[in-house]
Amino acid sequence: MAGSAVFSFKEAQDGKSVELTWVCTTAAAGGSPELSSPTITQPGDTTRYKHSSPFTGQIGTVTIVPGTGGDQPTDLYDLEMRDADNSGIDYLGGMGDNLSNVNTKIGTPLDEVSGVTFDLLNRRIIPYAANVGNSKIFTVKMILRFKE
Repeated sequence: MAGSAVFSFKEAQDGKSVELTWVCTTAAAGGSPELSSPTITQPGDTTRYKHSSPFTGQIGTVTIVPGTGGDQPTDLYDLEMRDADNSGIDYLGGMGDNLSNVNTKIGTPLDEVSGVTFDLLNRRIIPYAANVGNSKIFTVKMILRFKE
């Protein structure tokens, strides 16, 4: 199952970070994971940050927002942000495990082994999710701080 995501970004006024956003819709047909190698679109500006380009920086605050009403995910759904090659590294460090389908989750993901924040070095990351339900929506916002 593939699913889809709409990617956008918003640069900080000081130029030291960017907020990356994926609005994800799970696949309509059954199967797990419901979001795996999604089709990603990007309306608007694609000159600076492209969903298909690698990112470099330190992952800061991540916000995960479940859909509502008929778009609401199944409770205790799971989300990971992985390399596009699906190398198995979860750049949320487990922060996306067993998510509430009504509450927004906000935090800074830490590497489960080293306990430090994640640095991306030319990594193209995409969302993967399971136990969400069919045709459900959630949003992932990630602050990426640039190294000085």
